[in-house]
Amino acid sequence: MTIVCLVKYGMLNLIILDVRNVTRYYVRSLNQKGMLKLSPGIRLCGIDPAKMRDAFGLVVIDIVDNSINVVAAKQWFRTEYLKVESDIRDIVDKLQIQKVFLETNNTGTHVLEVLKKYTVPVYPISTVSKITDVKKIQSGKVMSKADIVAYTLILLQENRLIFPTPKSHDMQELINQFGVFQESITPSGLPSYSGPSNTHDDLVMALLIAIHGSRRWLDKGKLTMSLGPLPYGYTQK
Repeated sequence: MTIVCLVKYGMLNLIILDVRNVTRYYVRSLNQKGMLKLSPGIRLCGIDPAKMRDAFGLVVIDIVDNSINVVAAKQWFRTEYLKVESDIRDIVDKLQIQKVFLETNNTGTHVLEVLKKYTVPVYPISTVSKITDVKKIQSGKVMSKADIVAYTLILLQENRLIFPTPKSHDMQELINQFGVFQESITPSGLPSYSGPSNTHDDLVMALLIAIHGSRRWLDKGKLTMSLGPLPYGYTQK
């Protein structure tokens, strides 16, 4: 259904949008004006896209009192990309997610472009096994798996990564994946991180991506590896 709508935003503009986009515009306008109740901290999510034969994972977290609360998990199996991308848009709106961090190593480029068209606040991240170039880390666009795993262990040791009592199959799957996620060393001597053979690790990877995104706000930006100025024009809260 298509409607014609007059929206006052600085000045009157004639906008022709579908009903869903008008609703998204209205919700985002209320958000900007502080008229919608958001998470008490910062709510963001990480997404680990996958090829059609693999699982596709999303994990939502809140940053509250310098800790991470895991809020929700969603997993898709052998689902068409357009359906997954539409579901992500709906989840972002329903849960009022403020930042979306997406791995774009292999199949994430299509997801990135579609989510941008949906006006989802999405930011691409490339993941590597190990990185020593501080400038690349400072950009916020590259995630070292070795570094983020070490940082996640610190959060666990300090009781600052909090999982809820699982009330859904996907949340239980995240907890299961997290419990068996492991490091191995490749023949070239580099660390590799994944679940055991014949298991999925999409949800734990989505969580690690979300934690990577959270480091701009945790510890007032004082990270285990200095990231320098906040990227993407973020304002630290």
